[in-house]
Amino acid sequence: QAIAVAQSFAGRIQSAAINNQTINPQEMVDLETSILNTNENISSIWYSPKYGEKLTPPKDEFSAKINWYDKDGIFHPFISKSNGKIVIAPGSLYDEKLSWIKGPKEDKKTFITKPYIWKVAGKDQLLLSIAVPMYQDGEFIGSAGIDYNLEVISKLTSSIKLYENGYAFITDSNGIILGHPEKDLQNKNLLEVENNDSDYKKMLENSKNLKEYQFFKKSHTKSIESTYYSFPFSLHNTNSKWTFVVTAPIDE
Repeated sequence: QAIAVAQSFAGRIQSAAINNQTINPQEMVDLETSILNTNENISSIWYSPKYGEKLTPPKDEFSAKINWYDKDGIFHPFISKSNGKIVIAPGSLYDEKLSWIKGPKEDKKTFITKPYIWKVAGKDQLLLSIAVPMYQDGEFIGSAGIDYNLEVISKLTSSIKLYENGYAFITDSNGIILGHPEKDLQNKNLLEVENNDSDYKKMLENSKNLKEYQFFKKSHTKSIESTYYSFPFSLHNTNSKWTFVVTAPIDE
């Protein structure tokens, strides 16, 4: 759902560029605010235009007093939620070294960043960015997207119980743990946690090709001899392949 929201938002900006339309700053802020207010797990929304000066009117006396324009005078606000309130700040200057611009430009499709810790309302949250490339006449003209709060993934994963001692966890394309019953393992590299264990390496290699994998190992949480089964899946219209893993003690 979050990916679809990001793609729809990027499509709105790309359409303006293709049709040489000027974006109305107030209407764009209202749109982004509406998206945040109607999508609980979206933490922030933004766009990074390569030619922002062509999309919106230049800074005037009114806009100079608000945080809608960056220091180069380009309108592309970074809008986030904090304690139930909408906070607007200038977006980062366009730089193709930034992962949310470089990633979608190189992939030529929606790009999912690695998870990262970011303070939201003074509290550390595990987020990832969904960045969508935008084009005009075949030329890459920037990216747009949202930052997604992974707490919902963590809660869903942690709620899964198999028999008495079984559980589940999920990793991203890079083997980073996104959800696990042991919260201190979140945002850690699975292979580093498991000391480059050959079965976990094989599991993640298989996931890149969307192949399932099963093996037997003592569970990380309780050191009980268990069976592990992994199921990889692609995220819609991206190159990201996540891995869902369930494990249960053999005796159970």
